[in-house]
Amino acid sequence: MVNSEKVTSINPDIEELDNYLTKEGIVPFLDHPNLVANKKIPKYYRAYYTLQAVISDYQRGIITEEHILILKALGDAICCSEEHLRRVFTNKLTRSQVSKLLDQLSTHDYVQRYRISVRGEEEDYPNYSRIFVLGIAGKLLMEHFYSGISTFMSPERFHGNNGISLMQRYIALNDLRTAFIEERVASKWLWGGSIIGGNSFNKASAAVEISVPQGEINFFIERAQMKQDFIGFFKNKLAKWQFVYGKQNGLKIRGFPDNPTYVVLYVSTLSMAQAIHREVMIDTFPFHVWFCVEEEFVTKGLAKSFYRADKDKLKRLYLSFLDVNQAVVE
Repeated sequence: MVNSEKVTSINPDIEELDNYLTKEGIVPFLDHPNLVANKKIPKYYRAYYTLQAVISDYQRGIITEEHILILKALGDAICCSEEHLRRVFTNKLTRSQVSKLLDQLSTHDYVQRYRISVRGEEEDYPNYSRIFVLGIAGKLLMEHFYSGISTFMSPERFHGNNGISLMQRYIALNDLRTAFIEERVASKWLWGGSIIGGNSFNKASAAVEISVPQGEINFFIERAQMKQDFIGFFKNKLAKWQFVYGKQNGLKIRGFPDNPTYVVLYVSTLSMAQAIHREVMIDTFPFHVWFCVEEEFVTKGLAKSFYRADKDKLKRLYLSFLDVNQAVVE
């Protein structure tokens, strides 16, 4: 199920953003409030809008099993980069094969391609990998083959003013999801996971079951965005989850095994994590709350990207199940 909860925008000005820069003093690309997306139409574009047309392509062998692999992976990811797909299929398809398949699929709108950039600051940020979502034809075909098993997001959700916020969220989360897949620690991933005993507002961006040496644990992941009132957003979320925790004597994720649950706040910079901890007092909650910091993930790897609150400070967790070393707190 897809989390359709609205994101509250505060349109922060540049002075406010200065409080949440990376250690290198920049606004992270994927969390930049001025990020824009431009849809790229292929040269010989001819969109298919009927199930009859897409089934005909499949029956005639124009759509092959390799195309189906790409479409199902993209549908499961909702919105991801070409680089994500290359990494997922690293043992099945070459990088050039993935690119060729995506280009073929874009001609009849099985997939839709976007280019993302920072408006007015294009020269300050490197070109980012091509972004893809399922197109109209791709959604029709996937729903035909996986009816009742999977729910696929409509491409229209990525149009308009709210589309780029949705893209930013899913691209960033797919960075994390792809890393879990590569580490072979994720046995289950669910978009828009919800807590048993809560209402529709007790959802998070995603939930994942993680294998650790001692067994399994659940991560309940929520992503912060700079264009949100993210401090108020997390205050509200954590307060609701605390209420459910007291009522249920724990946090149990719907559809997941009854493993220990860790709330993971996924933020783009360490300065954002520190600001959230100062205002929300993360160490006061009765359940585990960790931060996963994107800038640390990019520069130091997944195992060194997690932090926990220790009184008024954040301390890095070095996680053994994401690396070869034993878990210690630095």
